[in-house]
Amino acid sequence: MCTDYIGKLNHLKSTIHRKVKAGQVGDILKITSSPEDASREAKELYSNFDKTFLAIYPDFVQEVNHLLQEEKRYPVKTDKTLNHELRVFALVKLGITDSQQIATFLNYSLRTVYNYRSKVKSKAIRPEEDFEEKIKKYRYLTRWAVHT
Repeated sequence: MCTDYIGKLNHLKSTIHRKVKAGQVGDILKITSSPEDASREAKELYSNFDKTFLAIYPDFVQEVNHLLQEEKRYPVKTDKTLNHELRVFALVKLGITDSQQIATFLNYSLRTVYNYRSKVKSKAIRPEEDFEEKIKKYRYLTRWAVHT
């Protein structure tokens, strides 16, 4: 994924360089002020993240669901995507626990990250226990939850 983005960045850099040399400032302004490109890139990044993460941890959603009250569990999507809340906890599973880092990666506000974390934890079967530690430590939460 990183090499794809480096390639795109190099292409953008060479395009801008060419346009600067040609004096095409208007074209450069169009390229650099288009929010659609950034939005499209972000969607692609999160889609690639979800697919890659779920390839490594295919049972992640089911494992998280075993920690949640039955009526508050997340549906398992067939399109290999995570919702916003589960994506936050996917990063926690990978060891990224700093809310500011999560917010930066997901382009969320710090408050949004705190809200998503709280919302998921409030659905837990045992909310007083260390939910995030369970997410991080247990490769197979299903087995762990059944044996405790």
